[in-house]
Amino acid sequence: MLALLAFCASALMIWSMAETSRRLEVSLAAQQRIAEYASLASSLSTFGVLAYENTASATDPETRKVQLEGQVATIHAAFDRISLSLETAVGAARGDGLNEQSQTATRSLGLARMRAQFENLLTRMGDARIAAEPDMMRVTLDAFSTQFAPLLNDAIEEERRIYRDAISGIEKLRRNLTSLGILFAVIAPLLLIWFYFRQLGPLLGRLSLLGSTTQAIGRETFEVALPTSTHDEIGLLFARTNQMAARLRRRKVAVAADRADLSRLIDEKTAELRRVNQQLSEADENRRRFFADVSHELRTPLTVILAETELAESGTPEDTADALTVIRKRAAALNRRIDDLLRIARSDNGELSLQTGPVDLSEIVAQALEDTERLRQRAGIETKFTNAPAQVQADANWLRQVVASLIENAVKHGGSGKALDIRVDTDAGRGRIRIADKGPGIGAGTDTQLFKRFEQGEGAARSSGFGIGLALAKWVVEQQGGGISIESPAEKQPDAAAAPGTLVTLWFSLQAG
Repeated sequence: MLALLAFCASALMIWSMAETSRRLEVSLAAQQRIAEYASLASSLSTFGVLAYENTASATDPETRKVQLEGQVATIHAAFDRISLSLETAVGAARGDGLNEQSQTATRSLGLARMRAQFENLLTRMGDARIAAEPDMMRVTLDAFSTQFAPLLNDAIEEERRIYRDAISGIEKLRRNLTSLGILFAVIAPLLLIWFYFRQLGPLLGRLSLLGSTTQAIGRETFEVALPTSTHDEIGLLFARTNQMAARLRRRKVAVAADRADLSRLIDEKTAELRRVNQQLSEADENRRRFFADVSHELRTPLTVILAETELAESGTPEDTADALTVIRKRAAALNRRIDDLLRIARSDNGELSLQTGPVDLSEIVAQALEDTERLRQRAGIETKFTNAPAQVQADANWLRQVVASLIENAVKHGGSGKALDIRVDTDAGRGRIRIADKGPGIGAGTDTQLFKRFEQGEGAARSSGFGIGLALAKWVVEQQGGGISIESPAEKQPDAAAAPGTLVTLWFSLQAG
């Protein structure tokens, strides 16, 4: 209603301004035409005086014509201006109805009659007989004045009527607008008062209730019940708020229960993690103590062996020199193994670094066979070595020790097979070392367990050792980008025999170029 009232007031203001402007234009146009008619009357009076004086003074007709031409042109110009103004008035009167338009056209006809009378006067004045007689000229001018004056007076009076009507219309419009303005000024406050007490007040009260309810929900007080008796938008909002509070209340209960369960689970897992950390700490401490004790216990006798070997080489007969040399080499190998054990102890802390470079797998196997030659001779192992060039990137010292350790395992656990097959070949862009024995093999399903620290095979496989060889081998090979696998029984070993045997395969990517 307020918007409609404002729209009506605006439309009325625009219409009144347009109507006032139009009426002002009509009044101004009427005043302008009255002035034009007065100017026309003055020009005609001047023209009559000049015409009579020229006739009375017996002036030559040509000279009289020249003298009157300027005044005739002025009169014609006045007629043209009035005619143009009336044409404009006829166009503007098209929106005022047929009556107003007819009256405007009638004024144009009156002007046309005045112009025709003036043209008739000019024609009569052109008659030589009239132009030569002052009395006839005066009669002609008086006859024109008698016929023209009523028409001119009627035209001026009509324009005055139009002017008065326009001014009267503006005054009437002003009074009407004043009355409407007073009416709007009274209706608008009454409408606002009604709207506030009938609509806005209850609305603000309901919104205030909604605001206090949302504050309570923000404080996690979900026991709320907004009235839902009305079915408007706010009533719908109240219903949705009640539903939301109910869901939040149920969610709060569920979250409290979940939080209690989570706290209990965290306590249980924390206690379990504490026990596991304690076990890991104890296991790590035992492992470190184990390697330190082993290294210490082995290094002391080896130092004595090395010293005695040097004395034997310098003071014993020549036929024992070879045996002593072998003893010295074995002692040096055992000393390197002790260093390896210390490296294993440090490897879990990330302190061990490998020095890789280009190596030939065949040369690595040859060096490992040389290190284990006396062991294989004492065990009566027949060794078959098939080699092929296979250049890879690896740490030569560590890889040699891994291969030697695998050969020693094959000799120790080969049983009565008395045969060892070692091959170096390439396959699918990889260089491989394959070590196969003819022994009894290992228990089914235990091959993957052997790569864990301190794990050993079953039965005869648990005869001796600390269980660190395969763990060391796996770690060294994988740190250099390779892999290791154990297959037992070795159904696909290079030279299959009746015994199941064990096949250990190491592989590395071949060096490019």
